[in-house]
Amino acid sequence: MTNLDFSGGYDLPIAGRPVKTVETIGVSNTMSVSAIDLHGLKPIMDKQEGEEVRAGEALFHDKNDARIKIISPYNAVVKEIRRAERRLLIEVVLEVKDKTPNKVIEPVNLEKIKEEELVQALLKTGLWRLIRQLPFNIVADPEKRPKDIYVSCIDNEPLYPDLNFVLKDRIKDLALGVQLMKKLTRGQVFLASAPSESEIPAGLREIPGAHHIHAVSRYPSGNPQLQCYWVSPLRKNDVAWHVNPQDLLAIVDTLRSGILCEDRVITVCGTGISNRRYVKAPLGSPLSTLLGKESTDGMRILAGGVLTGRQLKADGFSGLYQHSVQVLPEGYEREFLRFMRPGSDKPSYSRVFLSSLFGGSEYAMNTSINGEERACVQCGACEEVCPTEILPQFLFKAALANDVEAVQELGILDCSNCGLCTYVCPSKIDLDGIIKTSANEILKEGLV
Repeated sequence: MTNLDFSGGYDLPIAGRPVKTVETIGVSNTMSVSAIDLHGLKPIMDKQEGEEVRAGEALFHDKNDARIKIISPYNAVVKEIRRAERRLLIEVVLEVKDKTPNKVIEPVNLEKIKEEELVQALLKTGLWRLIRQLPFNIVADPEKRPKDIYVSCIDNEPLYPDLNFVLKDRIKDLALGVQLMKKLTRGQVFLASAPSESEIPAGLREIPGAHHIHAVSRYPSGNPQLQCYWVSPLRKNDVAWHVNPQDLLAIVDTLRSGILCEDRVITVCGTGISNRRYVKAPLGSPLSTLLGKESTDGMRILAGGVLTGRQLKADGFSGLYQHSVQVLPEGYEREFLRFMRPGSDKPSYSRVFLSSLFGGSEYAMNTSINGEERACVQCGACEEVCPTEILPQFLFKAALANDVEAVQELGILDCSNCGLCTYVCPSKIDLDGIIKTSANEILKEGLV
């Protein structure tokens, strides 16, 4: 057992929390299979628009490793292939013809399955994409074996699902998933949970075969990169893997039944909507189904949280790894004499507003950054909140200068990409975005 505490971190006091009641939503007529979330993959299409695809058939595969394929969960027709600039694949939209669950693999004995059989089963079912590799947070390489594997039962990204609530009836299956992960590493399977027994489901800390981490509740303690940095740091050429506990349960359910499990419990919330709730829905569900009759005029829709999520269009779909859909008002309107107001209704990390006197309050936030980008003033706020002891104010300058050696010496591979440095920056510099871009260039050029 390891107690995890760290310097830095910050809990964003944002309003819009969901009510802990779970609404179940089935398969819609139109579903999506995400590609934009699959970092490190170079997708090559196996199906084209208008073609039929059966459940279990590959929609696309990785250019560098054809074994990593993404399959269709349904009998469907490829309705649309959405791309961005330079033909970057965003997602494949399917028109579902048969909503009946179909087998994609013969059921396997999870207790007796061997390592290579497990790898092949995960590749065949497309579930390999659920296992991600550190550093870079990319889809794991089947040819490598990790130093350790992390399963974090803490997800304290603002307004994300409370995993203690989500996992409370699935502890036995989670334990089975941990045993599966142990077959893929010669090291430890680290299972992170909250520090207090009263906060976690009964039996979670008794799961055998796992090395338990008791992590503080401060964001971003649930981040696997942060856990790896503080608990079992990587040396050069080492890799670690991590898998979300809901994804691990999906692996268990799929291999045990042979039917691809796409359901996840996500939050649909934010101050931009009134019906804030937990939803059990398949991956890639349309926003029109998740949001119902909620008006999204003048709103920004996010797949994921306000610190690490990505923006969605109104005709978009839920993400692969982002177990939350959040709606915030756009910050278009200018506030009269804003600089003269005491700020009793605004949060402030630097405690310059009157609101800093009212501890524990939550605030209805919008997307406004309250100013424009300016030069870095070396205030040190980003350093204060950084949970992995990085100096973002120096790292981002080295990144802008394309100094590969300097950014690695400054710890770019340890960055948890939690987004806090961008949030607290008084100069409105997108530090997290700059650091991510630099890390992607290092990955692309193979400079590690």
